[in-house]
Amino acid sequence: MPNTPLRAYGALLVLVAAIASGIVIAAGFVAIEFVLETITVWGYIGAVGVMVVCGFIGAFVDLRGILEREFVGKDRTESDAADSSDVPTGSFLPLQYSLLLFLIPALAGPALEVVIGSVPADPSLGSLLIHPTVFVVIFNGVYYGRTRRGAGGVVDERDVRNLDLSLVVTGAVLLGSIVGLYGWYAISGGTVPREIDVLAAIAVVTVLTVLGATEIRQRI
Repeated sequence: MPNTPLRAYGALLVLVAAIASGIVIAAGFVAIEFVLETITVWGYIGAVGVMVVCGFIGAFVDLRGILEREFVGKDRTESDAADSSDVPTGSFLPLQYSLLLFLIPALAGPALEVVIGSVPADPSLGSLLIHPTVFVVIFNGVYYGRTRRGAGGVVDERDVRNLDLSLVVTGAVLLGSIVGLYGWYAISGGTVPREIDVLAAIAVVTVLTVLGATEIRQRI
């Protein structure tokens, strides 16, 4: 019998709610159309909301410690948690991480179709927005809880530099790919799709904007 039933069963309820919402979210990655038809889009968004709430509760309360003390009778020792004196508390993932967590899942479907050579399917709202948002929210919530409790796995400057380098290389490859597409259409004599012109314009404007903003920031 738990010593403090309210705390014990409250923590157990949060755990059950997190597991149930996690199952719904995971099912959305496998068969989003079936999930949306069964519980509607609001039900799916509600599951994401429940997961977010459970994540923030877990960030502020040591759920694992409560469950172990109340149901197992085991106290967590100081060695179970890392020293939090030299890590930031309550911080979210760097912007680069959140950006990649959103973009990579959104582009994973079309990239997989290219790799396996399947017929391209029309993108859905779930694959472009809902799934990437779920990744960003869950990973940031978990990271926030870990940093707040002083747990390991904190992103350091080396990780950020590696992310910056990967983004730079990705940008260079994409710019080169656009130039390569123009070259292909020039050789084949075909008409360049308007979408490629738009991508080229966005790329040029982005590069000039970043360079201009960086120069202004350095001079201020």
